[in-house]
Amino acid sequence: MVLMDYDGTLLQEGALDRRALRLLEEMGEMDVIRVLATGRSPFSLLRSLEGRPLPVDYLILSTGVGVVAASGWETVRSLSMGRRRLAEALEVLGELDVDYSVHHPFPENHRFRYRSSGRGPADDLERRLALYRGFHSEMTADAELPAEASQVVAIAAPHEGADLLERVRGRLHPAMTVVRTTSPLDGESLWVELFPAGAGKGPAAAWLAELLRVSPADALAVGNDYNDLDMLQWAGMRMVMEASPRRLLGLFDSADSAGSALEMWLDSW
Repeated sequence: MVLMDYDGTLLQEGALDRRALRLLEEMGEMDVIRVLATGRSPFSLLRSLEGRPLPVDYLILSTGVGVVAASGWETVRSLSMGRRRLAEALEVLGELDVDYSVHHPFPENHRFRYRSSGRGPADDLERRLALYRGFHSEMTADAELPAEASQVVAIAAPHEGADLLERVRGRLHPAMTVVRTTSPLDGESLWVELFPAGAGKGPAAAWLAELLRVSPADALAVGNDYNDLDMLQWAGMRMVMEASPRRLLGLFDSADSAGSALEMWLDSW
């Protein structure tokens, strides 16, 4: 099994890695299960691809909230948090006074409601609102919470991100999954993403591998950011891009491109 991150890995500077795509196509004839693992929602990924097909068998989407069979885009797994857990999460974020968005259940999780604190990194929130114009609304104090949600995204400035991450983790129910991600919108703000239990690229990879009877020892994971960490730790072979954060470069071998990582894995056979 090959698990490939999208933004900053398979997709770099707006272009798909052609060598990686060619190798993924070849792997399809070698009984290798090919998985794209991304933080993007189905809507966001399809918009990015602009109709171009990807040579993959499964997609782990929204950081593990949903798993989709690429043929027909059939959802084979989806997770959500109920109103009680959502209320607990929003109470914590409200007390910390940060910007956040609450996303609809998968696969409609490109739709969201948001709160602007007035003190967060305004550019990041404004870019998100512009990018998803027509798919969001502002939360009001008297609005009823939805019955379920796929995730909550809190936005912090780079210098506040680590502190926000620890404060959120320390106060949330242990059943919640907390993931750190660098914003793909401005490239520097930090997103603290709150998911239901069992979410994350690593748990989704483990679930899919068990379903398909693949051992972690026979898996390659390729990523470039913090939300890839549990997936990288799960796989028997793991590589990150040379432009990854320093912490990840200190933990894993690196490659200059997704294509290079795939070639090294094939050579190791």
